Amino acid sequence: MRELTKSMLGLSWAVSVFGAQQIGKAMASASSEGPEALAAQVDEVTRTVQAHLSEAMASRFRSGDQWQRKLIDSVWPEDLDAGKVVKSGVDVVRRSIDTVMPKSAGGSQPAASTPAA
Repeated sequence: MRELTKSMLGLSWAVSVFGAQQIGKAMASASSEGPEALAAQVDEVTRTVQAHLSEAMASRFRSGDQWQRKLIDSVWPEDLDAGKVVKSGVDVVRRSIDTVMPKSAGGSQPAASTPAA
């Protein structure tokens, strides 16, 4: 059970890192890979995982996958620039962090207070 847990956590981490890599590539304006190539890479990983599902779970996967693809098609215009969408999201997060954690007037971080002895 311990090794299975390690493997499950490894899978989760690998998928997270792979997703971050693909988002980074999509945001890079000088990327040599277009969105279609990046989508093909993600689809290949998806098919590999799907090949290991039982028939019942594969059926559930297909239903959910069809649903989310139809949802995206209904709300995402064909000509929408995904890089701009992601950049806008990153900008919102940066502004949120700046609002929550403002810098001090001098531009340096506030000095840590020392506890009284």
